[in-house]
Amino acid sequence: MIYRIYRLDFYSGVHFGSDFGSEHVSSMQSVFHSDSLFSALCQEALKLGGEPALQQLVNWSREGTLLLSDLFPYSGDTYFLPKPKKLYSRKETPVLPEGGLPDRKLVKKMTHISADLLDEYLAYQQGKTDRFDMESVVGRLHGIMQQERKTSAALRAAESEPYYVGMTQFAQGCGLYAIVGCEQPEQIDPLFRSLETTGIGGRKSYGLGKFVCEPVELHADAPHGLSALYRRLTAANPAVSMTLNTSLPRDEELDCLCDAQYLLIRRGGMKDGSAEQHKRTVYALEAGSCVSTRYAGQILDVRIETDGHPIYRNFIPMYLEVE
Repeated sequence: MIYRIYRLDFYSGVHFGSDFGSEHVSSMQSVFHSDSLFSALCQEALKLGGEPALQQLVNWSREGTLLLSDLFPYSGDTYFLPKPKKLYSRKETPVLPEGGLPDRKLVKKMTHISADLLDEYLAYQQGKTDRFDMESVVGRLHGIMQQERKTSAALRAAESEPYYVGMTQFAQGCGLYAIVGCEQPEQIDPLFRSLETTGIGGRKSYGLGKFVCEPVELHADAPHGLSALYRRLTAANPAVSMTLNTSLPRDEELDCLCDAQYLLIRRGGMKDGSAEQHKRTVYALEAGSCVSTRYAGQILDVRIETDGHPIYRNFIPMYLEVE
């Protein structure tokens, strides 16, 4: 399998609705989940190649020959990954920087870890080393993005009232990236190119969510910590694996969660382009969840009505070795 990073450089803000079920446009978050990315790529496949192209994309995912991560932040050549949810028991008391916060508080504040520091962080958490500067890791994320609410109004209405739209703006040289594993990247590139002008997230008709995409291939000699990322992506028979996307085991795979450490997130919302047609709500495992036994996952049709075309949510996991 060939692994690539697709860097999304946004030239406008983005609107990603909250996971907590709020339908108000003022709600926002900085996370764009892999199932939403897959849905967006399905729309582009349908646009470019019709129903056969859509079914091919779905089949690749079901066969495990196409894997998509969530969108994670990057700053320049620094790529961030979700913090593993696995808790390690340190055998020794860590050495803290002078005036530093207690280790447990810094770990709680940290949401992401840069790919070039993942090896050091895991070694520290497992007690193999006594020093790790968590304060600098937390500080690395500052300034990458800014969340704000813009005032808008429905100008076509007879008596329009202003309302707020939640949006995220990225600093210069910063944005989001996806890790994509596939057998034929030349088949995926056109979908991302088409998605550039369509945009991702909500309020696309306002010009939000548009980006320029730059693919970067991962390999054993890749710079900026990407070689370690590639090594962990391709590790064979790992003792502990972390999910890099939003995933959900099949009913017969639920035993895999017996010793797992994970969080559940709500995946619902409206059908794209519809203000009335809801998707079926599903609760899935958040990126960063850690398991000792890998599961295959599933693709669900989340239509509530039985008529109409399928609405797919891709919950096939992408794994990273974290032991």
